[in-house]
Amino acid sequence: MGQQIPSELIPPEFKEIMDALEQQVASGLDELAVEFADHPELFSGQKPKYALVACSDSRIKLDAIFEGGIGKAFKFRNIGNSMEMPGDPNKLSEQAEDFLTYATHVLKVPTLIIKGHGACGCIANALKCSQSPPLAADADLTACILRRMGDSKRFIVDMIPTNEEAQSFLREHDLPGSDLPDEKPRLKALEVMNAIHMAKLSREFLAEIKSSMKVVVAHFDIASCSFYFSVDGEKFRGVTPSVIPGDIRAGAAKSSRPNGVSRDVR
Repeated sequence: MGQQIPSELIPPEFKEIMDALEQQVASGLDELAVEFADHPELFSGQKPKYALVACSDSRIKLDAIFEGGIGKAFKFRNIGNSMEMPGDPNKLSEQAEDFLTYATHVLKVPTLIIKGHGACGCIANALKCSQSPPLAADADLTACILRRMGDSKRFIVDMIPTNEEAQSFLREHDLPGSDLPDEKPRLKALEVMNAIHMAKLSREFLAEIKSSMKVVVAHFDIASCSFYFSVDGEKFRGVTPSVIPGDIRAGAAKSSRPNGVSRDVR
């Protein structure tokens, strides 16, 4: 080990970050130790129930949705739950192929879930870029990177070119949101379409590697904390919480149906 840096040489702002991180890690390790104690089989290996593709968004608490705890889901996360090859939106990236191959042939995971979510910054950025003029030659690095990210998802934006088509898409798939104001129906439809396209590419690859893995397309609506999913192209279904975040904030939470009741979305 290297020498420890004397505390007097550590800038105050760095020390604050380090102290806060130490407290957070200590608390997290205590919880993790309890989980491992409850599941000693995980010391010798993993046997997850799901292979999960999801966005990097910090608001998406996957463990709270998928039965909680460690060892449940084998995860592939990035900005925009992207699986496509850069420059070729009709082919999986090598990383995505590796993920699916390991999940199906090594871990024997039976179900793949590709989950989009509401208020996705990646999809919103792609929509914005599609409606914006080209960048100026002297644009800064941040603007260039955001534009590159937006352009990489342009193929999704082109699949649903108008708000009217988005409304029809949501109604056709039995998803709520077609009556939202402004361009919100289009944004929501694009979030779902992105997951549907990733599922299509995944099914094609899984067929190539002779996998029988089931593919689920899902969408998590942040505003209502509702979860919508479709198994192998079937009609979407929804699971809603017994309380709505807005009701909780207003102090008027109601339990009109049991927690976790599944219902068809109309």
